[in-house]
Parts: sequence; structure tokens; C-alpha cells
Amino acid sequence: MAGLAAGLLLATGSGAEPAAKGRPGVLASGRFTSIEWPTSGRAKIVRMADGSLKLELRNLQTQEAPELYLFIAPTNGSGGERRKIADLRSVTGDQDYSLPADVARNPHQAVIIWCGSCNKAWGSAHLRPNRQTS
Repeated sequence: MAGLAAGLLLATGSGAEPAAKGRPGVLASGRFTSIEWPTSGRAKIVRMADGSLKLELRNLQTQEAPELYLFIAPTNGSGGERRKIADLRSVTGDQDYSLPADVARNPHQAVIIWCGSCNKAWGSAHLRPNRQTS
């Protein structure tokens, strides 16, 4: 977990890019599992009709804390950086976040809810590719 912590502290977001090539639909999805605090819900990477990508969180439930952030990190050993996507808007419910277009190149990702003030992961969702749209 120390390597994850170091990588998350150094990561920066790159902002959303306008288009990721391919058909619209769900590229990858997974369920949140708890790490430091009970965390549940689903995460999906979705390619929109205009080619933009978004991260959808559905039925999210986790512990309230200051400085909660969303990170995305590759999980298949392909290298790549862990990147901050955004500040977590809410610890409950549904929410959407813009993603950079290059995320579509590697649908093997983990979405991590990270507490910056305590330097710990609250929970993560390991996403599995949807072979029909990736």
C-alpha cells in the first residue's frame, strides 16, 4: 500500500480531452470494495456519442472525510501513471466525472477513493473491460 500512497501523492490530473475513438458505450465497470472504510457502489468508464469519456459512480456509499479525491490507476502491469480525476463531490449517490481520452487505451483501471488528509485509500473499484465497446 505504501507504493500506492507514494504514487497517488505525486499524480496529477490532465483534464478532459474531447474525443476517444470507438463506439459509444461502457468500456469497463466494477464494484467498489472497502479498504480503510466501508465503501460500496459501482464505477463505469463510458464513451459518449461525441467521443468524450466519463467516469460514472452509481449508488456510491463511503465514509465522510475532508480531502476525499478520485484517482484512476492502471491495474494490468502496463505501466502508466496514477492520476487524480477530481475531488469527490459526495460520499453518497450518483455522480459523473470527465476523463481524459487516453484512458480508453487501457480499460484495465482501478478507481480509488483517496483521503488526502490521512493519506489512505477509502475504497477502490477494479474495472473489467467490456469487450463489445473497448
